[in-house]
Amino acid sequence: MFTPKLEIMLEPKVWREAATQVFFALGLGFGGVIAFSSYNKRDNNCHFDAVLVSFINFFTSVLATLVVFAVL
Repeated sequence: MFTPKLEIMLEPKVWREAATQVFFALGLGFGGVIAFSSYNKRDNNCHFDAVLVSFINFFTSVLATLVVFAVL
């Protein structure tokens, strides 16, 4: 798991599958985002919130991957 095969990174299929996974992962919480957005102030920094949610999603996905493959 910690020995990457960098030649695979050049394949378009890998990037397509990664993008699909990102949309699936971020799409799960989209209803909550819409519900909570009604409580935002008018001058809320939405760009910061979007980046923060993306990073939290990324690190949660990495943690889940490590846990799953540690058990397997």
